[in-house]
Amino acid sequence: MRNNILRNDNDEGTELSNKTYLFKNSINQMLDLISNLEAGQTKMPNDIELTKLLSISRTTVRTCVEELIKTGVIKRDGFNKIVLRPPTKEDYYEIDEQNSTKEVQIEKYFLNLINTSQLLP
Repeated sequence: MRNNILRNDNDEGTELSNKTYLFKNSINQMLDLISNLEAGQTKMPNDIELTKLLSISRTTVRTCVEELIKTGVIKRDGFNKIVLRPPTKEDYYEIDEQNSTKEVQIEKYFLNLINTSQLLP
């Protein structure tokens, strides 16, 4: 696991103030992938390879790539994604896994339905 994840939803310059767990986790995974590229390698995998490596949709890949472009970590060169600089700890999102996982959100939703008598146990 990663240590010292510092970036959060209140950072200046982010358009979406409430980024999803999936987005933040995917960005962090892409940053890890960039950090683990072999020395001298500056080209990231293509979108389809990223969907398979990270188990996310192409839409999520594209959204994350655009965010990494905005932060100056990568740039597009045609279909290629070129790494401009290694990720820093400030590039990573802080993830509150206890409150953000889909399983927890679904559980809270169903408990709320039960507690408000909209769904019987």
